[in-house]
Amino acid sequence: MILRKVMSERYLPRKCDYCGRYFVLKREFYSNCCKRPVKGQPDKCCRDLCHRKKFNDKLKTAPIWSVYHKAYKAHTAGRRKEGFKKRARTRA
Repeated sequence: MILRKVMSERYLPRKCDYCGRYFVLKREFYSNCCKRPVKGQPDKCCRDLCHRKKFNDKLKTAPIWSVYHKAYKAHTAGRRKEGFKKRARTRA
C-alpha cells in the first residue's frame, strides 16, 4: 500500500551503488547513488564518491581503459606544460 502511494507520487525506490542502502528518488532526477554522508568523511556523500569508485572499477576490469587513461593523462599534461611555457615567454 505504501509502495503504491510512493509510486503514484512520482517517487522511485532505488538501491545506492556505493553504500547498498535504499533511498527514494524523484522520477525527474536520475542517479544511482544517495545523498547520505559517508562514514569517516562527513563532508562527502555517496553521490560524490560513487562516480570515482565506478571509474576505478572500470579501470581494473577493462585493461584498454587503463591504457587510454594513462595516454590521456600524458597528453593533457604535455599540453598544459606547453601552455605554461608559452605564457612564460609572453610575459618576459
